[in-house]
Amino acid sequence: MYPRYILKNLLIALQDTPCVILIGARQVGKSTLLKQLLPIDSHYITFDDLNYLAAADADPVGFLENYKNKTLILDEIQSVQKLLLAIKDAIDSDRKPGQFILSGSANVLTLPKISESLAGRCEILHQYPLSSTEINNRTQNFVDTCFESPTSWQEGEIDKPTLANLLFRGGYPEVQTRSMGRIVPWFQAYLTTLIQRDIRDIAAISDVAGIQKILLLSARRACNLFNLSDIARLSGVKNTTVQRYFSLLEAIFLVQRLFPWNKTLDARIVKTPKLFFLDTGLLTYLLGKSHETIASAQDHTNGVLFENLVHCELKKHISWAQESTNLYFYRTHSGKEIDFLLERNQRKIAIEVKFSSTVTAHDFDNMKQLQKEDPHLFDKGIVLYTGKTVIPFGTHFQAVPIVNLL
Repeated sequence: MYPRYILKNLLIALQDTPCVILIGARQVGKSTLLKQLLPIDSHYITFDDLNYLAAADADPVGFLENYKNKTLILDEIQSVQKLLLAIKDAIDSDRKPGQFILSGSANVLTLPKISESLAGRCEILHQYPLSSTEINNRTQNFVDTCFESPTSWQEGEIDKPTLANLLFRGGYPEVQTRSMGRIVPWFQAYLTTLIQRDIRDIAAISDVAGIQKILLLSARRACNLFNLSDIARLSGVKNTTVQRYFSLLEAIFLVQRLFPWNKTLDARIVKTPKLFFLDTGLLTYLLGKSHETIASAQDHTNGVLFENLVHCELKKHISWAQESTNLYFYRTHSGKEIDFLLERNQRKIAIEVKFSSTVTAHDFDNMKQLQKEDPHLFDKGIVLYTGKTVIPFGTHFQAVPIVNLL
């Protein structure tokens, strides 16, 4: 069993919060994590069990009454929305910490009327697929290290077979133990379940082909600015429908928009979000890339997969970091861009991603130019690369080996 570093945050939240919601894609290991809590005074129920589902739907208040005085762990909560309103009422009458742990494979905060019902009553934690550090049982948090002064980076190089394996497999726990030939069938079955079951459950959409088309077109635009009109034109689907379908893909944690950092309504700065996938293995599958193609390093899409991988790992490290941290990107209309911008307590770290084992002073040009234009834009700049040496490029700039994130 792999360590899940978000468990510590979950246990801390239960000490002072009536309800904790653990959200994340299907098959990322939420149920496994929740069952680790069973030795405490708790009761675990999954609404994948149709008997529990029917009972909770028929009488939500009476259902909760049966499990008083225990921490009630309710898995796949998105399947029975009526129960969320009963939970709200139960918390309003008793604010005792640690009463409920809710888990959902769809973002319950996107469901009608649910967000306002749970506001101020629950702490929300996001469980992502396995991080590389969890797979390799390493505990260093890259995001926390970024904000240390001085930073304590490790030197070391990731070999090409290991990186290719990470790009191809991604982070879903079940994929880690599969042979190479059995990974593609897993992703095929996984997407079929998500589209034909989960999306229909939360939105009653029968246009499976339309959803699949939007997903494939999104994969081809990963790590780029999200252009809804372009996807609508190529898919032959109306803009409003594309927006709805894409929101559903976000709600089941397949894709995510990364928004630009902007302190003011500065006309120089691009406001359009960038598009990322929350698992690089899934993106690799959708792009039709084989392990052999990735390992050969001849494919230009490897740079896209690498940037998507960095985004995924940053989001995972943020989820169990010591302090709240936000992730953005930065881009001006003139084309100057910073791939990622970490923000914590008004401090910002700029991160550029380079799919190469070498780095030069020119790789810092954009960051240095943007810092010259706005000295308060960020505190220090990092180029993440596949080489093995930590290299300073001036007082506030460093090249850092990717092994520190992976």
